[in-house]
Amino acid sequence: NDTTPSYTFSSSETGTITYGGSCSSPTTSASSGNNAISFNALAEGTYGDCSVKVTDNATNQSSTLLVNSFTIDITTPTVASVSSSTSNGSYKQNDNITVTVTFSESVIIDNSSGNPRIQLETGTNDRYANFISGNSTSVLSFLYTVQSGDNSSDLDYKATNSLSTNSGTIRDNASNNASLTLPSPGASGSLGSNKAIVIDTTAPTVDNVSSSTADGNYFPGDNITITVSFSENVIVDNSSGNPRIQLETGSTDQYATYASGNSSTVLSFLYTVKSEDNSSDLDYNATDSLSVNGGTIRDNASNDATLTLASPGTTNSLGANKALVIGWNGLIAYYPLDGNPKDIIANNYDLTVSGATLSTGRDNVSDTAYSFDGTDDYLSTAVSPTLTLENFTVSLWVKSSSGQAHWTGIFASTYTSSRGFQIYYASDGLNYRLSSVEQKNFGLVDGNWKFLAVTFDGSNSILYYNGVSSGNFSGARNIFDNFTLGRNRSGDTYLTGNIDEVRIYNRALSAQEITDLYTVQ
Repeated sequence: NDTTPSYTFSSSETGTITYGGSCSSPTTSASSGNNAISFNALAEGTYGDCSVKVTDNATNQSSTLLVNSFTIDITTPTVASVSSSTSNGSYKQNDNITVTVTFSESVIIDNSSGNPRIQLETGTNDRYANFISGNSTSVLSFLYTVQSGDNSSDLDYKATNSLSTNSGTIRDNASNNASLTLPSPGASGSLGSNKAIVIDTTAPTVDNVSSSTADGNYFPGDNITITVSFSENVIVDNSSGNPRIQLETGSTDQYATYASGNSSTVLSFLYTVKSEDNSSDLDYNATDSLSVNGGTIRDNASNDATLTLASPGTTNSLGANKALVIGWNGLIAYYPLDGNPKDIIANNYDLTVSGATLSTGRDNVSDTAYSFDGTDDYLSTAVSPTLTLENFTVSLWVKSSSGQAHWTGIFASTYTSSRGFQIYYASDGLNYRLSSVEQKNFGLVDGNWKFLAVTFDGSNSILYYNGVSSGNFSGARNIFDNFTLGRNRSGDTYLTGNIDEVRIYNRALSAQEITDLYTVQ
């Protein structure tokens, strides 16, 4: 790396030095013994034609001494580009990434006193890639091992001065120290520009559990889709086992098994209601109810997802997000009245139609309710054997106009006034009313659909009007020997209006369950 290289030769006597080829020197006198000379400045290049000759005072000439070929190199090696031999993709903790630095010429590493390194931009703690190989070549390799907490959406070094010798040396064959200036991060020639390497040590977490199935009542054979939302895209491998969620479904807790959503943030799990399943508000069993079951749920960097769920019933849980009622759950008769008067519980309580006709239901869908003409229309069935229910709930939707006669019947549990109860019109014709051991109003009649319910818990009866408690009293008439819709228990006063979604339970629903029925039906 010197343009005026020195050269030493030996002469047996004094004399005059002459130079040949491309070389010359200001030194023209030779002494007996060793002579050290410096050539005049030379341009960069390789020289193989230089020679030295000594002539003594008697004009005797020495033989021509050919100088060994040598190269003048004063050009500093520079960084041409930074890349990686590691494939594009996402990498997690303990993964190794090789960063490559390409120089303008071959370089020699001396790491006996310190190992060259590159500082990378990896989040809170910026890590180093340390030199591992490439000595005496133009491409040096540096190794970076991903550590806990490292994150980068597109791995790059920190700055243009991020490559350092760290007390070692990087030089060319002429011992010129390399210039270690890097392209600006993200610019052409940089690691970030040349590669697409994602560093991700953060495990996916569950944000939310819900369902794409509409709120409502579901029975054996019905399918319900449970959705689990993650903090980032996840990849499911179910080749060795299918992920699943354990649901709280009564005496036997069933599973919803993974169905779809691979490579997205939302996974779907399918649950088919079994005959023994019951739940007043479907939820999973516990915070650890989601399991991989021999499969895997991971992000693109292969970080295993954290599967902890929100506590059942709390914010972001299935129970908090949805109102899914599972199974018969104490239902002894259920009449959706969707196209027919059948009891879908199949307890042999199908209603018989007397004059009433199908009509538009409260969901504005045709043929999903029954219409009554106020003259002689009604639906009924005998209950045999007679039921004496220690606890019960009766709920229904009714749409009718005010001003109808006192005792106009909506629902009756018996033909005998002293045994059962009935829901009917109050004497003012303006209120729906319950007649049992006491008489209480539900609420106003106004020509719109109204939700009426009465519960009895063995001690107290509670009336509900559009999901809200509207009165209560002690005791109840709890004999059911007939289910009648649209006519009073005396069989002489008929409803002009519509009835939909009638349910009869052998238990007292809670206030929240009543609210849910009103909200989701």
